[in-house]
Amino acid sequence: MSREKFGLWQRRRRREVQVNVERLSAVTLRVANMGASVRFYRDVLGLEIIYGGEEAYFSSLRMKDGKDPILNLEQGKPATEWGRLIFYVWT
Repeated sequence: MSREKFGLWQRRRRREVQVNVERLSAVTLRVANMGASVRFYRDVLGLEIIYGGEEAYFSSLRMKDGKDPILNLEQGKPATEWGRLIFYVWT
């Protein structure tokens, strides 16, 4: 890529966009040890399991007074470039 094209590309990337986050759906984390992870989020942070559990491949947890999951745990080999955040936004 030429310097001129690279400079134009950089200027385009710097353009600011105003986004308002309405709510966060859930965060999904890949974990190496489902049992230890579920115990931590349940016993230490006080989240409630609504799907899965210590022996499951996939678990969803929520705040005790919440109706929707806020944390999903997926059993698997940890990855440095993997994760998922779901935002509901309006512009």
